[in-house]
Amino acid sequence: MRKLRGKHGLRGRRILVVDRDRDVRDVLCELLAQRGAVPEAASNADDAILAVRAHPFDALLIEAFVWNARGGLLAEFAVRSQPAAAVLLTGDTGAEAPAPSGARVLEKPFTSRDLSDALDAPPRSLAAGP
Repeated sequence: MRKLRGKHGLRGRRILVVDRDRDVRDVLCELLAQRGAVPEAASNADDAILAVRAHPFDALLIEAFVWNARGGLLAEFAVRSQPAAAVLLTGDTGAEAPAPSGARVLEKPFTSRDLSDALDAPPRSLAAGP
């Protein structure tokens, strides 16, 4: 996997990485840290909600399966508590798991370049819509 562009492009940005797969979480957190981000990892919706309650994030990078877990509880909580955070969904976001308005989608597998481009784009919050 290539390094993300711009060594300091995300310096200081807090990014929550939520994925059920530990290896995926670890790789994403490592890539984000290389760019100067402050990543935090969660493996499920409950842990993600606790993290979002604890402090604000600049971006939420959430596996679509987790996003839709527990009847959309994470989605509802994220929108209410952090409406300005950029949201990126990873994985299958087809008809069974439609992406919420305003969320960017990164279909798995994605490259570090895809991740970089999505994070470098101007943020779109869920509250603002597409």
